[in-house]
Amino acid sequence: MTRTSEVEVDCPGCGSRQTAPLCDAVGAEAEPHLREEILTGRINTFLCDACGYEGFLDGPLMYYDMNRQYCVQYLPEEVLEDPENLEGFTADGKWNVDLDLPAGGLADFLKEPHVVFDLDEMRRYIVFRELLHDRDAERPQNPTMR
Repeated sequence: MTRTSEVEVDCPGCGSRQTAPLCDAVGAEAEPHLREEILTGRINTFLCDACGYEGFLDGPLMYYDMNRQYCVQYLPEEVLEDPENLEGFTADGKWNVDLDLPAGGLADFLKEPHVVFDLDEMRRYIVFRELLHDRDAERPQNPTMR
């Protein structure tokens, strides 16, 4: 499920206060235009109505693709500065998300997203996973030997 909320923003250019959309979860199938915004670097940007300043709203962002069965989570660098935020990570760097999903379900991949701390890395990871999926879809299936 794609989640977008309205947040109050003080424009760094002129100080004008306005609301802007902030997306924190994107489902590839539900909102393909938001996938494009991630890939072009336009996700969570705002344009000040008063002065025309264009800025970026930095916040956690999850992207998941149910068809390709993967999930990637962007976390802003500030997350690393708060020890409480690190509690959700294992010693080997995996982030376990507490989701109430049926056991053995198709969406188990959502419980352990690939974590990145840079939106450029998120974009590269999405393209990488799509390339892998497309490569495997094009390979002929080998019949089972009996």
